[in-house]
Order: sequence, then structure tokens, then C-alpha cells
Amino acid sequence: MAKVTPKSKAWDALSILWRSKIPYCQKCGTYTHLQVHHAIPKTRGNGIYFNEENLIVMCRGCHNSLHRRWTDYEKIAFYISIFGKEQYERLQTSKFYTKKINKREFKEMEISYKERLNNG
Repeated sequence: MAKVTPKSKAWDALSILWRSKIPYCQKCGTYTHLQVHHAIPKTRGNGIYFNEENLIVMCRGCHNSLHRRWTDYEKIAFYISIFGKEQYERLQTSKFYTKKINKREFKEMEISYKERLNNG
């Protein structure tokens, strides 16, 4: 079982919030087995990990297909169809990559996401 950390709790809250805002797969339109995908890989840093402009809701099937079978060209075309070219290019050069987030900030983020979810 994965260790529960301030970062994972903040991510869980953001994922729930995002799936409530967009309650369907942005690729195929289904409403079940939804996950949140990062267009710019989350390995580039905590800032991009929590950047809401970088998130796409996908069903498990489309999400798995994207990671296993899509070419880079197919991914980029999909991201541009979701975000628009300007936003996608902005994400590519984002300064969010290097932003450091400490435990207190993760807790504040978790609380903020939960409040946004509760306030609709």
C-alpha cells in the first residue's frame, strides 16, 4: 500500500475536484472509471504536477491507451485539441517545473481543493 503523504493527500483532493468539474473522459466521452492525466509529465516537478492547466480527465481505457500506444504526434494533437495551441505551448515552457512545495503548502492545497469541491 502506498504511503500517505501531504503530497498524495493534496493530489487525491485535486483529482476528485477535477473529476467533479469534468465528469467525463475528454477523449471518448464515457462517464466511468475516470482518472486525471498530466499532459506535461508530472516527473518534471511538483509545480507542473499540481498545475490545473496541465490536467485532462480520461477514462482508464483511454488513459492506458495513451501511455501504451499513442505516438508523440497523436498525444500532441490531442493535447492541442483540449487546451489549444497557445496554452499547450505555454505549458511546455512553464516555470512551474522547478517550483518547490513544502508540507505546509501541500496541506493548504488539500484544504483549498476540498473547499472548492464543497462550494461547487
